[in-house]
Amino acid sequence: MKYHPDRNKEKGAEDKFKEVNEAYEVLSDTTKRNEYDQFGTASGPGQRRSSSFQEASGGFQDIFEHFFNGGQGGSGQSGFGDAFEKCRTCAGAGTVSAEQETSIDIPSGIGADQFVVVKGAGEAGKAHPENNDVFVYGYVDPIKAIVGGKILVPTLDGIKEITIAKNTKDGDLIKVHGAGFASKSKILKTRGDLNVVIKYAKPRDLSKEELKALEVFALKENANVTKHIDAIKRELNGG
Repeated sequence: MKYHPDRNKEKGAEDKFKEVNEAYEVLSDTTKRNEYDQFGTASGPGQRRSSSFQEASGGFQDIFEHFFNGGQGGSGQSGFGDAFEKCRTCAGAGTVSAEQETSIDIPSGIGADQFVVVKGAGEAGKAHPENNDVFVYGYVDPIKAIVGGKILVPTLDGIKEITIAKNTKDGDLIKVHGAGFASKSKILKTRGDLNVVIKYAKPRDLSKEELKALEVFALKENANVTKHIDAIKRELNGG
């Protein structure tokens, strides 16, 4: 025992030994421990701590904090006994990420590094346009994505028509050169690019003729897959 009077003759060792014993008694007795948690003392309400308890450096409270916090000196608490739990929604980060679609007005002539402020709709930090490029979604009917064709997309110059190739996939990116933000340079009169990210829209209701055509297409595709599998089998079996 470090603070036992028989082993430690330093001044205050005996008082420290008494505090350690008291701490051990409180930890061992559920009733006393509950009284300490509630009233700050193991003597119940109406009792006051001694001045040596209040003024001692690294005293009784530090001993308890050592027991409860693994010697971390109260980390994870604000005042003894006030434990905090992380928010279950944000996991303690203070914010959560969410997606929301909104319409904004972009003034004519706006350039790179200029901002349109939408109050209350941002997140931490600033968004900096890169290379004067603009990114938008292009919503495509899945059927049109298969056969290819023209779709309408929003641009800085209004709604424009662009062409998509056959078998365009969800998530593909189509670049329209020169349709982005204008350069701020007085010498280089250039613009960035418009980047259209393809998103499959909900399929529309199809006519009987369209459904029949799709069935024929699916059968042909299935036949091609079967032929490919048969060719692999022949290769594995030595021809």
